Amino acid sequence: MMKWREFFQVVVMSGSLVVMAGCFERPTVLHQDFGRSFTSAKQNQILHPDGEISPDPVTGLDGKSAHHSLKRYRKFFEKPPFASSKTGSNTKK
Repeated sequence: MMKWREFFQVVVMSGSLVVMAGCFERPTVLHQDFGRSFTSAKQNQILHPDGEISPDPVTGLDGKSAHHSLKRYRKFFEKPPFASSKTGSNTKK
């Protein structure tokens, strides 16, 4: 006949094995592809992937033109040229 102490140890050990088995997970297809979508989207936005190793200078807007373009862009959001209205409101004042 099994003593109560031995019985309790067997119950605790089997319970801990069940709990530990619940923590184990096998890799799924989602785990294998995790981050691939983000990496793909980031790589698709890079114009010249080998730009960091290329000795050619960067071409584009000069500093003065870029400054004015950015200033005009920011000013647009201070006061938009269009009037915003509430959705569903057709009454005039």
